[in-house]
This record gives sequence, structure tokens and C-alpha cells, in this order.
Amino acid sequence: KENEELWISSSLIKSKHFTLNLEKKILPFISRNEHGKSSNYIDFHKKNLVLVTGVGTTYFITMNNLINDGEKNYQEIENNLNKVITSDHFWSIDKSSKYSEEMSVKDTLIHNNIIYVSYSREVTEECFNTSIVKANFNYIFLNFKNYFTYQDCHSGKGKKTVFGRGGGGRIYPYKDNKLLFTIGDTGSLRAQEDDFLLGKIIEIETTSAKHKIISKGHRNQQGLLYLVEKDIILSSEHGSKGGGELNLIKRDKNYGWPISSYGKGPQLYQNHSMHGFEEPLHYFIPSVAPSEIILVPKKFSTKWQNNIILTTLSGTFGYGKSIYRFEMNKDFNMIQNIEQIKIGDRIRDIKYNDTNNLFVLVLENSNSIGLLYK
Repeated sequence: KENEELWISSSLIKSKHFTLNLEKKILPFISRNEHGKSSNYIDFHKKNLVLVTGVGTTYFITMNNLINDGEKNYQEIENNLNKVITSDHFWSIDKSSKYSEEMSVKDTLIHNNIIYVSYSREVTEECFNTSIVKANFNYIFLNFKNYFTYQDCHSGKGKKTVFGRGGGGRIYPYKDNKLLFTIGDTGSLRAQEDDFLLGKIIEIETTSAKHKIISKGHRNQQGLLYLVEKDIILSSEHGSKGGGELNLIKRDKNYGWPISSYGKGPQLYQNHSMHGFEEPLHYFIPSVAPSEIILVPKKFSTKWQNNIILTTLSGTFGYGKSIYRFEMNKDFNMIQNIEQIKIGDRIRDIKYNDTNNLFVLVLENSNSIGLLYK
């Protein structure tokens, strides 16, 4: 009830240090409420906000138009994703079909004038992983080609439910001309296997697409952040029936899934360090359904220095549909304080816009773009 009241009526969001303003700009195209896939993922190119929907369409709008006029000025960028992604499950918008909700775009990144899009790929019949396509970015036609694909996959054949609800898929710029990429285990329970890519965080060379595993033992990592000045990787991931995590990612370390997790799923243990795994910086009980994480820039507020924002989806008992603000120590390896800031809407993605000193949120229940500012 509280969440419902928040997303219907509230434009003033209270936090510990100040009141935030939230403006919702309704999106003029198909809603997640209709097809069940992720609604949109966003990034910036020059003065424009670029959106890639869960069903593979691409749009842009100038930030000026978004702020001042909202829904009237979205322009579609034509693309060839229907030629590159050939699975009928991806293109199905029938929520009752077995795979349609999970078969979706998983993230987008515009980096060095190239747009990368991760998505659920059907490798062989009813066997799936999370892969990446890319295109030279322009506003006329995006000619996508396969960029990072592989044969490891998890089969949904013979199963009553979807193939795992856990594809990960976040892409982030990394050092040495590389990208970071999160690959969820998609229900395979094989995140411990070194020769199997599901359940891993990897680095990918941008030119050759050669990859190397950074860490293993992950379930569904939907948040990813690289702090250049600290050379630190942070990731957030869904636990199983609770136990969502914020992790400090260290090279060649093991994060426990599916042996250890703080949820109530199929794992054997609810302790990591006693069984040789890395403990999370923080875990959530009950579930908050963590999505993206982002560093709060110094420009936004002097009171939010060394802060990280974690966005959440549904969660349970009012713990989801919120922003969690983590006050970190100067080395970003310890949490000093946590604040839940209730938004009342599923938050799929978040980016910071420096020009206007605000955060742009993808809000799924209200099918809108949220502008969050002081």
C-alpha cells in the first residue's frame, strides 16, 4: 500500500540530508506491464538520452526535451536486431509463454561511439545464455553485429518454469581498453565450474573480444560499477529467495553461489568465509531485488561524498522499489552507513546527467523516466 501511494502521488522524496524532487515522464511506447520483459536500459550520447527497450527497439530524446516536454519528443533509431537475434522466444510479447519474459535486452552501453547491447540468446533449441551485440552509434540506423557470443548455455527443456530468471548482463567500461561483463547462472547452478561461463564476471578486450574470468560463484548480477581512481569493481546481485548482495569484486575470488548464499534457496550454507568464499559487503534479508549501482558524483552533494546508490526492483515487505544509499569509507571497501530512500516504483536502470546535475531513472511500474534532483 505504501509503495502504491508513493508511485501514484509523491514527487517529494525524503532522505536523511535533504528532500529530493522526483519528476516522472511517461514513456510513449509499450510497457513492461504488457510484455513482462525489462522496460528500458539507458545511456547518454552527447546531449541525448538513448533508450534500448526490452523488446529491442531503440530511441533517443534530448535531455532538454525530456526535462521540459517529456513524452512528445522521442525519436526512433532504426536497427537490425530482428536479423541478428533470431529466437522467437525473444520477440514474443505473450506473457503466458514459457520464456518470453526472461528473453529480453539486459543492458546497454555507449562507449567510444560504439553501442553495446546484451541480451538473452538462444544458443541451441531452448538452451540460453547472455551475449552481446554491438554497432557503430548513429541516429539513422544501428547495424548490429555479434560481438561476444559463446556456446555455454542452460537448457529449459522439460522444466515447468522459465529457464532461470538470472541472466545478469551488465556491461561497464574497464581499464586497458576492456569491458566488464556480468553473466548470470540462469538457473544452471554451475557457477563454480571454471570452464563454464555462466555465473561469472569477466573482462573482454574491446577489439578482439577475447575474454578472461575475473570472479565466479555469482547468481544474477544486475549491477556493475568500476571506480577508476580506486581500481575497484563493485557488483550487486540477486540472491535466491532473499539474500541479495553488494560485492567488492576481487580477481580470481569465489563468491559462493550455489553453495553459499544468505537467501533461502537451494544453497547448502548461509555463511561464505567459513567455506572459503568471499563475504558480501552487505546482504539483504528480506529481498530487495537489487538492480543497478552507481557512484554519486561529487557535484551532486557534498553530503553524499563517497556514496554509492543501489537501485531495486520489487523486493518484499516494502524493502524493494527503493534507492539504497551506501556511505562508504575512503577506500570503498567498507560500508559506514545505509539509508533506504523509498521511491515506490521498480527501478530498472539509473544514470547520472552531469549537465543538469540529476539522476535519470527507468521506472517500470509507472512506465516512465524519472528525474531525481535536489
